Amino acid sequence: MALRLRWLWRHKTECDRLGSSFPIKEDAALSNFFKASVEAVLGDGTLIKFWTDPWIQGRSIESLAPSLFRAVSTRNRNHRLVVDALPHTAWRRDITGALTAQVLLEYTQLRQLLDGISLQQTPDRFIWRSNPKGEFSFNSAYRAMFLSQTATFGELWQTRAKQVPFLCLVGAIWSCLDL
Repeated sequence: MALRLRWLWRHKTECDRLGSSFPIKEDAALSNFFKASVEAVLGDGTLIKFWTDPWIQGRSIESLAPSLFRAVSTRNRNHRLVVDALPHTAWRRDITGALTAQVLLEYTQLRQLLDGISLQQTPDRFIWRSNPKGEFSFNSAYRAMFLSQTATFGELWQTRAKQVPFLCLVGAIWSCLDL
């Protein structure tokens, strides 16, 4: 899985590399893990996907406004870049689904979030959250994958049960054996 994460990382960060324009087949678990592990820092907006990349306060619009996200066509979700979406609020034209009360609420919240955001002259950057340097490494990928599965010795040996009933039981057994 870490090797496939490396391919996704290279696909995002090394756009001029040979083969980076080829589509990558990714499963849902891999995609979700990658989205949780990467943060996009907005620059000129030419690399960051508007709807799916985590570029607004470290979160994606997909996670900030899920109902609004579902009201956008799949083609626009996967291809709209920030540089194309922000000027003249062009992202509004992507909304083609039903305008329910929840969609309208999320639209206004998103509009407020986007009001203070402007494009910079620097290139976009992607940061790997599990590494202090912000770069992908296999070590940090494995640590992040197995973070929830490791337990410290304190957690292993700590018991929540009180020892008094256990000691009473041991004392009763020893007193029965003395007879």
